[in-house]
Amino acid sequence: MCGRYVQTKKARDQARFLAIREEMEAPRPETWNLAPSTRSLVVRAKPGGLSSCWLLWGFGVSATGALMPINAWIETAASKSLFRDAWKTRRCVIPADGWYEWQKNGKQAYYFYPKNGKPLFFGGLWAGETFVILTTAAEGDLAWIHDRRPLAFGLDRGREWLEKLPQSEGSVVAKSVPSADIAFHPVSERVSSPRNDGPELIQRVAVSDGPSRDEFVLARANRSRRDRTSEWGFARGDAPCSGVVGEDVPVGDEEAWPTGDEDAVGAGDGVGLCVTSIHFMFARVARKTTGLI
Repeated sequence: MCGRYVQTKKARDQARFLAIREEMEAPRPETWNLAPSTRSLVVRAKPGGLSSCWLLWGFGVSATGALMPINAWIETAASKSLFRDAWKTRRCVIPADGWYEWQKNGKQAYYFYPKNGKPLFFGGLWAGETFVILTTAAEGDLAWIHDRRPLAFGLDRGREWLEKLPQSEGSVVAKSVPSADIAFHPVSERVSSPRNDGPELIQRVAVSDGPSRDEFVLARANRSRRDRTSEWGFARGDAPCSGVVGEDVPVGDEEAWPTGDEDAVGAGDGVGLCVTSIHFMFARVARKTTGLI
């Protein structure tokens, strides 16, 4: 998923190479902790050409006035009723220096950024004065932290996403920045609160404890046996992102996990499941041997 990102002057300046005009002046200074429900610089495609504007992060507005999903899966965005029209005519990119992700089954935050140091352009969709960030499957080392990541482009591919209707989601992903070109490191837990901001948030910190890589491998293997129940992230308080969905109707009343992902399975859950299964198997063999079954 993507629940927080960094948008400094460096990234915003890159947007000028795409936009032919600016719709409004910046309502806020550069930020190292941009959270849902706040305004972000966005470059969007309109009939008159490309323009930069300041939109709220969260797609559409519900009947209660709350912002809707902050993330959408690239794999299903073109077919979901909520995003179908925007996929065809209302695409956008969000300039960013990098983004934050929280480890599954843990509170440790990590900062992700391009190895070449150049700003990224997240692929997105817009509606009215709001937008959503598209996500794709993470690969390699990135998947150790989280199995989703923002769909990110370089400058030229970002322009192509804005100006040309994609043939398929696969063709879009193939042109995005690959996971192998992204670096990451652990950062302070202070990033978990949107009230904290500043360049110190992206500085590397030492991690003295937390789940090991083997534990995450086990947890992910157990998780793969279940059907996923969430394709969208939702803005909810200080949680990076959260939400569970039905067919096409998002529901935002579920309790948010500290990591911002309701369907996370902890390493402890996976170990407990394995131990319980083995215990049951041996108990069954013992009973059969003694003639009890």
